[in-house]
Amino acid sequence: MDKVSKLLQEAKPLYLKKQREKYALLSAVCSLCLVVVLALSINVSPAFDEGAFDSYFTALYLNDGAVDDMDNDNVIPLDKFGLYEVS
Repeated sequence: MDKVSKLLQEAKPLYLKKQREKYALLSAVCSLCLVVVLALSINVSPAFDEGAFDSYFTALYLNDGAVDDMDNDNVIPLDKFGLYEVS
């Protein structure tokens, strides 16, 4: 009986180490699968309206930079240095 008890005491750390490695591998695989699923499920769409930019640049090139005939909603405001104004 003492030999069995001694054998179990020797084997227990090895068994626990193997179990920890198995759970670490399982958690890594699950994390990777989650990242892949989330990356594939993201709906990529533009963050701005390209129509406003198209009308603005069309007015610049066709009217030599005069944007007076455009709507005020479609004009991108510039400051006196030519930089975009952020409101």
